[in-house]
Amino acid sequence: MKMETIPSLYIDTSNSLTIGLLDAQFKWIDYLSLEEKKSSRKIHALIYKMVKKNKVNLAQIDSLIVTAGPGSYTGIRVAEGIAQICEWQKWNTYSFYHFEVPWMVKKENCKMAWLALAFKGEIFIYYQDQAGVFVRELFSKDDYSDRINALLAEGHELYANNPAELPGLPAYTLLDSSKLIFDFPAEIFGAVVAKQMRHPPYYFRSLAKEFSVAKTALMP
Repeated sequence: MKMETIPSLYIDTSNSLTIGLLDAQFKWIDYLSLEEKKSSRKIHALIYKMVKKNKVNLAQIDSLIVTAGPGSYTGIRVAEGIAQICEWQKWNTYSFYHFEVPWMVKKENCKMAWLALAFKGEIFIYYQDQAGVFVRELFSKDDYSDRINALLAEGHELYANNPAELPGLPAYTLLDSSKLIFDFPAEIFGAVVAKQMRHPPYYFRSLAKEFSVAKTALMP
């Protein structure tokens, strides 16, 4: 395949592992998504394989776009580490949050909520409340049914990065925001680049909480 446009490289390690090549119009040249939690083991080889397959030299790539979260510390750091290296190499580097995706695609002012399994018995939620304020919070899995039912009663459309991970299925309908990225790359990546988005990593909780160790565990 002879490249006539300068492509962008997309990386998402916030949940599983997704990489893709995009042309100048932000349409997919190639795309690969794996249910791979240990993305650091394979990501460099997979990127090399993809660019070689499409006859792209890394020097031809104009931009790197990464998903900056939300996610676990170890998952997010893989893509962010590559992003920082590319910035040092003077690549155009952009990043966005997964929970922004439904609002990038659905331009109309409809009610939506985005959820993700946040580990440690908690679920992350991002939504617009009745006053129109965007809210980010963690809540216990024990409260999942009540929270979902309340959102549905208020008319929210529900999205998740990986719906299969969340409890309560198939009782609740969750749309896949990763599928939105695959189906609407021009709208999403076009907005990210036009707005020059470069969001910092978004972890489900602060690093102090993420790596906290109970005092009792340290006692002899």
